[in-house]
Parts: sequence; C-alpha cells; structure tokens
Amino acid sequence: MHSNGEKAVKRTIKDSVFSALFNETKYLRQLCRVLKPDVSEAELDTIANVTIQNVLVNGLYNDLALSIGSSSIFLYFCEAQSVWSDNIAYRLLEYFVEWTHKYIVENKYNLYSRKAVRLPVPRFYVVYTGKDEYPGDIVTLMDTNFGGVEGAVNVKVNVLHMSDENNILDQYIKFTRVSDEQVREKGRTKEAIEEIIRICTENDILKEFLEARKAEVIEMLDTLFDQEYAVEAYGHEEREEGRKEGIKEGIKEGIKDTTVRLVRNFMEAMGTTAENALTTLGIPKSEWEQYIPRLS
Repeated sequence: MHSNGEKAVKRTIKDSVFSALFNETKYLRQLCRVLKPDVSEAELDTIANVTIQNVLVNGLYNDLALSIGSSSIFLYFCEAQSVWSDNIAYRLLEYFVEWTHKYIVENKYNLYSRKAVRLPVPRFYVVYTGKDEYPGDIVTLMDTNFGGVEGAVNVKVNVLHMSDENNILDQYIKFTRVSDEQVREKGRTKEAIEEIIRICTENDILKEFLEARKAEVIEMLDTLFDQEYAVEAYGHEEREEGRKEGIKEGIKEGIKDTTVRLVRNFMEAMGTTAENALTTLGIPKSEWEQYIPRLS
C-alpha cells in the first residue's frame, strides 16, 4: 500500500515532460500524425486534449487522451511506460469507461432510450520507453488479464516503441533513455539536468521544446529530483523500525514543501492555474486542500 506522500508524487521527470510536451497543440498535432498517419488537416483542426482530469483509479492517472473528429469522434488514450506492466489493457479500459461516463452525463444522454447513443470510438496505445522485452506490438485483455480465455469484453492496445523516423514519440523515448543514463551516472544533480538538456539538444531530441523552455525545464527537473529524493527518504524512514513519529511527520512535511515548490514552478513555467498544475502533476484531488492555500 502506498502512503499519501507517495501518491502525491507519482509523476516523475519523464511523466511530467510527457504531459508538458503534449499540452502544447503543436506537439499534440505531431503526435496525432504518428497515431493516425492518414489524418487530414481538417481532422487535425478538430483535435482536443481530453485527458481525464482529477481522476485516480487505484492510485493511477491517465497520461494523455485526445479526441479527433466532429461527426464521428475517435478517442485516443495513451500511456507512457518505462517498466512493462501486463495490466495496461485493463487500466486503459478503466480510463475509457470513466471518460465515457462523464461524456454521457455531461451531454445528458439517455441510455434507456430506444435509439443507440453514439459514443466516441476508442483507440488504445502504450508508449513503451523501456529496453526490456515486451509481449509484442499488440496486447489484449484476453491475453493478459483473462489468461488467454476469450470473454465478452476484450481490449486491444497498440504498443508504440522506438522507430527510425525520429518522430515526436521517438524523440520522447530517446529523452527518457538519456535521462535514465545521466541519472545513473551523475545522480539527481544539476550536472545531470544540464547534461540531459545538452545531449538532447545537440542530437535533435525534443530540441525545439527544450530550447524554447530551457529555464523552465531545468527548474522543473531540479524540483522533480528533489521530490523523488524526498519520497525515497520518506519510504526508507517509514520502514525503519524504532524511528520516532516526529521524524516521520517531519519528512512528510518536507515532501509537502517540495510538492508546493514543484507545483508553483510548474504554474509559472506553463502559465497555468494551481488546479491545472496539480492535475497535470498527478496529485490527488483529495489532497489539494493541503496545497492550494499555499499556492495563492
């Protein structure tokens, strides 16, 4: 079971860059071209970021969801994974059910009417950034959670991984690998952050994004390093027998302080509200009251 402190900082460097990157329309359009190569300019003009807001399912969050189309709407759910999980198909199904429920309520559709309610058509993707083996380019609910037994419900997930095209997803995957390598070599340091950005910009990896927001990205990564360190310290102290409760509470407060700093920096860097920053960074809505008064 995760502590509240751990839940509050689920989003890591790579998750936050993923969200910040595709929060910009320009890069969202590039992503759409990867997911739907035959997309038209007219369809791109209908693109909308519809990522689930303020929803945590068993401590999880939805990385990215986008809709395309007007009369016929296609809904694309994307998750980024650095460590493979066979539960990805079920998780994406949960996100779709949650999103569709809100969609039906907001549009006041009657599911008991004789006429079928037209729903967006889902497409599921996982962006796999790890180097370990994974099942294949397609993962299904039947093959994973149902143990190969066919049931009344099945879900197909397309696994996206490194290609040789250097598209926006390729660049994101390369960024995560550079990040992992530099953290292994230099730890969570300013030197590692500067080296991550230097290597990426010199090798045309998210170059435009990183150069345009260099100062903000450095501050964001620096704060995330502090946050991840605080979580590890808290987890270590929580497990250690004989520690006084006061020490635990002190570490919890340290995590809160780091989270406030992270959110405030994200707000300034992205020009967004406290609520949007808290949502993007994956902080449960049930914990917002701890932070919002300190962000005003």
